[in-house]
Amino acid sequence: MMAGMRKRTVILWTVTIVYTFLIFSNSLQNGTSSGNLSEKVTFFLLKYVHAAGFSISFDLFHHYVRKLAHFSEYFLLAVLVLTAVHLTMKQKKYIPLLSFWLLVPCMDETIQHFIPGRYGSFHDVRIDMAGYLTGLLFTRMLILVIQDIHKHLKQKERR
Repeated sequence: MMAGMRKRTVILWTVTIVYTFLIFSNSLQNGTSSGNLSEKVTFFLLKYVHAAGFSISFDLFHHYVRKLAHFSEYFLLAVLVLTAVHLTMKQKKYIPLLSFWLLVPCMDETIQHFIPGRYGSFHDVRIDMAGYLTGLLFTRMLILVIQDIHKHLKQKERR
């Protein structure tokens, strides 16, 4: 039983750390590579936005796609961190939650400051933090719902 817990802990935290490094690797792309990737995503999505009858310029939609990418990657980071914390830690759970929330976005934007064609932005740090907090809230609510369902199923079994 203990070996299973240890294995789960290693897997959950390894996935979380690898994903964090993936965020950093995105920041290591130069401005041209990063722009090309987000432009491809924007062109792909814009077809469907226009097909749905919405009118928006490429530049404005591209801006939203880039900001949504920030929000989304940190939303997922929060899901991973809170899942790992919830399933592997018994006390001082707030330390990794706050550490990832405060340090990772700041480090991410600092990395971009040193990459050609990129710049670090405090505005993006705020978007990252908002995505992370939203991910924490979503995951916490999901955990509570799962616990409640589990509790009701156990009560049903006893009857």
